[in-house]
Amino acid sequence: MDQDSAASQAQRKIELQSPQDLAYLVAKYIDKTFTLAAPNLSINGLPVSSTEYLSPSPATRDTHEPFDARKRQRVAELISQEEKLLEEVAALKRSVPGKAADEQAARVRDAIRRDEEMVEARRAAVAVEAGKEGGSLRVDRLERQDGVEAGFRGAVEALGRLKRDMPSAVAKMERARVAGEYVLNAK
Repeated sequence: MDQDSAASQAQRKIELQSPQDLAYLVAKYIDKTFTLAAPNLSINGLPVSSTEYLSPSPATRDTHEPFDARKRQRVAELISQEEKLLEEVAALKRSVPGKAADEQAARVRDAIRRDEEMVEARRAAVAVEAGKEGGSLRVDRLERQDGVEAGFRGAVEALGRLKRDMPSAVAKMERARVAGEYVLNAK
């Protein structure tokens, strides 16, 4: 009988369920045991540094999982599903804005039609109330008509002056800003 086979018959093997179980044992138990034992060891009379022989920490260790055909197939399915969804989104981006614009235009046309009907109904009601026929109304001159017209003329003239003088005021303000920046940056 082989010595290994005799030992294997006398001692039961440690059964692990996955490669992660072995990685756990190495990281938590074996590495810790060797770290604690390293100060009491020497190789050819030289002290043993545990960092040279220990595997890197689990955070820095590259762990590789065995190839799993089911996971690869699932990845392929998810990629295919993602592409189909992207195609659907692209199709919606092409069709939805036009459809939404058409629906909004229809709502606006309906609202304008209702507003015009309400205006006509109100105009007819006011004409009936005023006792006029044919729906036409006559508006007399207001008591303050001259004052209103003079105020309007003054406002239009003031806006004309403002429009004429605005470019020079903007230019002065820009020169003042540049000069202010120069003074601040010179300090």
